Amino acid sequence: MGEFRMETGTVHAEGGKISNYSEDYGVTRRKIDEIVERILASDYTSNDAKSIATEIKSHNPMLNQIQQRLERHGNFGMVASKQTIRTQEDIISSVNNGNIN
Repeated sequence: MGEFRMETGTVHAEGGKISNYSEDYGVTRRKIDEIVERILASDYTSNDAKSIATEIKSHNPMLNQIQQRLERHGNFGMVASKQTIRTQEDIISSVNNGNIN
C-alpha cells in the first residue's frame, strides 16, 4: 500500500484562497447582473444592447454552477486538512496512551 502525505497547512491555505476567489467571483457576477438588469429595464437602451444583455443573462445557470463548484472545492481543501490533522492527533494520542500495539 502506498503512502499518504499531505501538507495540511498548504492544503488549508489553498482551500481558503479558492473560497476567496469564489466570493470575489460572486461579487463581480452580482455587479454584472445589476448592469444587465439596468440595461434590460431601460426604455432608452437599443434593441441590440438588450439582445446582448439577454445573451449574457442566459449564461447565469452555468455561471452559478462555476461559483458553487469553486466554493465546494475550497471548502473541501479546508475540511480535508482539518480532518487529516485530527486523524494524526488521534493516532498520536492512541500511541501515547498505549492503545496501539
